[in-house]
Amino acid sequence: MSDLEDLLNKTVDLVSDTSLLPWIKDEVKKEKVLIYERKA
Repeated sequence: MSDLEDLLNKTVDLVSDTSLLPWIKDEVKKEKVLIYERKA
């Protein structure tokens, strides 16, 4: 992950939506930034 942080020059936390606790999920969704999305 440090390669990604170096590339973006920002701290990066990678988590899946299913790993978030319910009480924090809404707050994280407000702050998340999508870098790329896979085509279905």
